[in-house]
Amino acid sequence: MLRKLRKARRAPTILISDPKSGRTRLRLMLGKALRDHFDLKLSRDRDLLAVQKFSKIDRRAPPLKPSHDGALFRQTAEELETSKSDLMEKDVILLCRDPRDVSISSWYHREKHTIKYGREALEGLVSEYVRHPVHGVEKVVAFTNIWAENREIPG
Repeated sequence: MLRKLRKARRAPTILISDPKSGRTRLRLMLGKALRDHFDLKLSRDRDLLAVQKFSKIDRRAPPLKPSHDGALFRQTAEELETSKSDLMEKDVILLCRDPRDVSISSWYHREKHTIKYGREALEGLVSEYVRHPVHGVEKVVAFTNIWAENREIPG
């Protein structure tokens, strides 16, 4: 019983966002704050992003787990998971960003990384891209609305 209680207490807080919502920047800020607060010894500044490893470096640091919660780059709004029951009684930090900014950030990211992603996602003008069923504003709004409907499920 005591082992279960300890494990539950150390369960990670899940840091969730739609792709391109600024979660990397938030992880960097959290990483710096946690490093400074707990005086963590990190070998490189880029290790600040690895917030999920901080609790292994120092048990005082809260366990965090970054996640896109299934919101993948190749899904439409209709394909997003609508139930959050698997997160019942878990602690969640949900990062939301203006859907227009998310879509523009996604377009810019894909424009600069065409070798990695290929040209299939680029539909020409940015105005067409933000209306795209997989990459556009509609999907970002759907992701946010799903979370609004499920806001009482996680801790």
